[in-house]
Amino acid sequence: MTMGGCVKDLQAMRGLFPEFDKDIDCPQWLAEEQEYLSSLQHEPKSEALKIEYLEAIEHLESAEYIPFYPLFLVYQTKAEIFG
Repeated sequence: MTMGGCVKDLQAMRGLFPEFDKDIDCPQWLAEEQEYLSSLQHEPKSEALKIEYLEAIEHLESAEYIPFYPLFLVYQTKAEIFG
């Protein structure tokens, strides 16, 4: 942006907001923007939980099926089970 463009922008801002003070408002806006951008560096907890949930579902879908054996079979030998 050229210097003339910046001056025009400041004049337009003063036209829209007569109380605009570049020495107060611009640094304040920059600080607010920096705070906002910094907040984007960390994923919101709710988004992290959604991703974790989807990953758990994918893991579950790809897991190998292991049939359930009743507890009494665990304590029997192969010979007892298969004769």
